Amino acid sequence: MRISTKGIYALEIVADLAMHSTEDSWERIKNIVNRRKKKKKYLERIMKGLKDNGVVVSVCGAYGGYCLAKNAEEITAYDLLAAVE
Repeated sequence: MRISTKGIYALEIVADLAMHSTEDSWERIKNIVNRRKKKKKYLERIMKGLKDNGVVVSVCGAYGGYCLAKNAEEITAYDLLAAVE
């Protein structure tokens, strides 16, 4: 089975969120872009797919950002790939 670039980036994003976000501290897309050295627009499209499928949640505003919708241990690779493919 081949995983697309979008799928690989989704895996990277979720791993990044698992390491850097908490329920009290949301992670901004700008920080993920800087750490991963990817295009912001492309990661935003992937985040939208992850958000629409309940993998991540987001909050707008000055203290907003993204965090995982559930514990990292509960998220499977299939969930991620199904959300973005």
